Amino acid sequence: SVFAMAIDEHPKGVEVSVQIPIPIMIVGSGEGGGGQGGQGAVHNFSAVGKTVYEALENLQNQTNHDLFLGHTRLLFLSEKVVRNKGMKILDALRRHPEIRRQIWPLIVDGPAKDALMVNLRLAEIPTEYILDFVENGSSHGRMGDTTLGQWFVNQSDPTRAAYINYLHVEPGKGGDQANAGGQGDDAEGKVFWKGLAVIRGNYMVGSLSREESGPVLGIVEDKAGYPVRVKCPDERGMITFGPKVVDPSVTVSHQGKNIKIRVKVEVWGGVVENTCSKLDLSQEKVMKKMEKMLEQVYEKQFEKALRKVQKEYRTDVFEFGAYIHAYHPHLWKRIDWERDFPKADVKADYQVTIKTLNLEAR
Repeated sequence: SVFAMAIDEHPKGVEVSVQIPIPIMIVGSGEGGGGQGGQGAVHNFSAVGKTVYEALENLQNQTNHDLFLGHTRLLFLSEKVVRNKGMKILDALRRHPEIRRQIWPLIVDGPAKDALMVNLRLAEIPTEYILDFVENGSSHGRMGDTTLGQWFVNQSDPTRAAYINYLHVEPGKGGDQANAGGQGDDAEGKVFWKGLAVIRGNYMVGSLSREESGPVLGIVEDKAGYPVRVKCPDERGMITFGPKVVDPSVTVSHQGKNIKIRVKVEVWGGVVENTCSKLDLSQEKVMKKMEKMLEQVYEKQFEKALRKVQKEYRTDVFEFGAYIHAYHPHLWKRIDWERDFPKADVKADYQVTIKTLNLEAR
């Protein structure tokens, strides 16, 4: 039963790797196993083929049981394969009856199979740690909620572009230290979220940093994102604002084919850290000043992300096109959004409200 799959580019086509748990090596298996966990609890297979389907056939020739893909939870794709061959390589998986639509596709900035070699011992199955990492990040509003099913929906909808979570992975080196559960980073490997990979058509055209991804997730998925920091007025210390609720709204107006899009984003949250030496947040005027400073930070983040996706990638990851299609169908019929989006006049107005629950008691 395959838990995770990785697809890399190969001179002969593609290389598909899978991670299969060994039941007897997992605690609670009921088979008298030792519960070793880590890389000792799984076996990784790899095979090469001209296509993904052919590679899966070649994988089947290596295993003593039929490969079952119904329990697969993670699909790692190397950046190289998505840039050069595109997401069309997933056609075999789209047609496969066992593939679940709740699989998480994740683009890795290096070899995708490196993700199968991460040996962080906080989960019985190594890649289960990455699954928990992504699910927790998504549920807490820090990462995108793009499953394989959502990707297929986006591909079938001409009004939508797509983005996929983008990871950096360093594989564990294995060896005695890793098997013993040592604390060395080299033995266990690393994984962290870099931001969002931007997909245009079927190909990855670039990426957004964690900071640039915040406005996209806030406007498209109503996600609060990571905390935001601003310097104290005297530049001695920092204020850290933790957003909790985001409420975006979009309005569209036009003159002919000249399209104007205005985004209003209301953000509520609290101060989670204050290292300013002279700042009394109990005063209303001080609070208002901090809110204005935070609004400027959010608007600069939006402008930076918009400039990249509109001028450089020419890809509407904010899904403004879907809004025009839904609420201005007559306009949609008259425009070519792929051509007109880079020319659209888009601005955002952020309104930040700091709740007082997180303020230091006086």
